[in-house]
Amino acid sequence: MLLRRSAPAIAILGAAAVALSACGGTNDDAPADTTATTTSAAAENDGTSLPAPVADLAALTTTLASDPCDSQLTEPVIGIITYQYRALGFSADDISVDTATGTGPGTMTNCTFTIDADAAEWTVPTVSIATLPAADNALSTAQDGGKIAPIEPAPEGLDIRPPCSENDPLNPTPCRYTRIAYDQVGLSVEEEIAATGKTFLDTTGKGRELPDSGYRTVEPVDAFGIRKLPSTEVVGDDWVMLARMAPRNMSLSQQPVDGYVITAATPAGADPAEDDNADELTDAINSYLNENTPQF
Repeated sequence: MLLRRSAPAIAILGAAAVALSACGGTNDDAPADTTATTTSAAAENDGTSLPAPVADLAALTTTLASDPCDSQLTEPVIGIITYQYRALGFSADDISVDTATGTGPGTMTNCTFTIDADAAEWTVPTVSIATLPAADNALSTAQDGGKIAPIEPAPEGLDIRPPCSENDPLNPTPCRYTRIAYDQVGLSVEEEIAATGKTFLDTTGKGRELPDSGYRTVEPVDAFGIRKLPSTEVVGDDWVMLARMAPRNMSLSQQPVDGYVITAATPAGADPAEDDNADELTDAINSYLNENTPQF
């Protein structure tokens, strides 16, 4: 299995990867245990097991602010990708992963993993992970009845429609647009949604009148009763997303969170919400990043 990194400070990763210096040669002055640690971590990317969850998300997001494709992210995520591929019954020798710094959602900087798999059963060509440390993920300063209100103005073209029952003569409910931008990560996700020019459906009001929105949905998170902050889910025409960001109904005393957005591309023309590869991959990466984070 060939695993490659094409981001700045290039490192070639493999099933038995050898760490190279950023200038392409060896560094005789480097401490011996530095190379050993890097090689050992890369060697785990044979996909025989999932990596243990990250111990300190705050420290990781701070590191990724200067290098979104730092090996502390790329090595375990490549291991997760390979594990998911092997779970389909295929050899790890038949998949390769390139990593490179990219942009999105919004202006967030991400690490994009481009996946080249021989098996047609693998349906995710790319997955990207954008992170933002809490120190940079400022909450909205707007208030609404003792709660934090969304950041204003909303991105131009944003259209998230909540379920409503305006046509119910007994209990009419006005249709108000849904917002999810209570911090900078939420605003970036809104910018991503607005850039599609499509209408998205807020699916949190199940059992009520729902407009037909095709594959495009948003499942926002509320702050009530949350022990560990779950992720807001967004489904586009050909991608799925999990985002850790400030939830709705936050009190004014709550603090910013270390945020991230995981986006997996899916084949055009099919329902991305039904793509098992994308679902399992984003869930596994989300579990890796979020499992040991402090309670909200």
